[in-house]
Amino acid sequence: MTEEQKIRIGSTALVVIGFVSIFIYFSVNMVNDMVQTQLKSDEKFFNAQGSLFCKGSPFHIGTDYLVSKENGWEIYKDAYFKKEDLLIDRKNCVRDESGKQ
Repeated sequence: MTEEQKIRIGSTALVVIGFVSIFIYFSVNMVNDMVQTQLKSDEKFFNAQGSLFCKGSPFHIGTDYLVSKENGWEIYKDAYFKKEDLLIDRKNCVRDESGKQ
């Protein structure tokens, strides 16, 4: 293999690595934006007296919670729902669209 071929292979590998890195960077940012948008939407829903079903923390496996202001829950540090000493990650929640509380 000549020196010129080695340089071409190295340059091609560098370009491919660059494109893959840029793709991963934009993909991660897109997913993060989608999560943040969903959290903001769920916060508005919660503040409008809506209810959310939430999976429990790793310390409360198999436990689901119906989270609403009416049940004494509040938003804590923008990422959690809090009631007394219990914290639930807001990413583990889905809206209760049934209208029952």
